[in-house]
Parts: sequence; C-alpha cells; structure tokens
Amino acid sequence: RVLTEAAIESRSDSLVGLKENIIIGKLIPAGTGLPGYREVETQAPEYQPMEYYSSADEEEGLADWLAERSEAVSGDGEGAEVIDLPTGSE
Repeated sequence: RVLTEAAIESRSDSLVGLKENIIIGKLIPAGTGLPGYREVETQAPEYQPMEYYSSADEEEGLADWLAERSEAVSGDGEGAEVIDLPTGSE
C-alpha cells in the first residue's frame, strides 16, 4: 500500500539506511497491503521439521550425531543421475 501510494503521488525515497536495516534484521514496511495476501494459508501435507543438532542434546555428541546423518544420506547412488558438466575449455 505504501509503495502504491508513493508511486501514484510520484514521491521518491533515497532508501537511506534500508540495507543496514535489512542486514541487522529490522522489520521494514515493505510488502503488499492487500487483504487477500494478509491471510494466505499454506498447506504442506508432507512437511516434517528438519533435524538439527543442538549442544543442549546431552545424550549424544556432535560427532555421533553427524555419523548418524552420514549413514542416512550416504548410499550407492542408486536412483541418482550422473551427468558431465562442461568445463568451459571445450
């Protein structure tokens, strides 16, 4: 809404400090003000939170946790398609 009104009135903003505010994580007044976009509901039926390691996990150390993840993702490559990428010298 803010951007639309500014465009209609031919206003300009030098955006001084915008990058700094984004870098430090401050909220900025940007986006759409349309009600249809304010209440968008998303659905992800197969959503599962990612596993993560926290130092608060006392029962296992980081090395053990990484070893478990390594076993879960390593495999024989079955189902993977291997392709040759051009090197640029060809």
